[in-house]
Amino acid sequence: MSFFALLIIACLGFFLQLEAVASQTLYQERIDVNVLPYVYAAEGTVAMFGFALGSLLVGFAADHLHLMLIYLISALLIVLASFLWFRAFKQEWQK
Repeated sequence: MSFFALLIIACLGFFLQLEAVASQTLYQERIDVNVLPYVYAAEGTVAMFGFALGSLLVGFAADHLHLMLIYLISALLIVLASFLWFRAFKQEWQK
């Protein structure tokens, strides 16, 4: 079972890297060079805020819900986010 979990995490890392490369490429192609540092700063701020809020919510959920349910919800959210990202990126490819 632990090997299966490790395999899933490795696959997730691969797809996260693909998303990161695609996002950075789009930023660099579409955004003016003079504004790009501000875009990266804003993205970092939103990511940090999201991480902090997510940590707070998961900590709260861990106190009140079964741990397996938290992992299932997390997996569903990752799948949903992947679906939305691929849908948005597909629209970008068609341009």
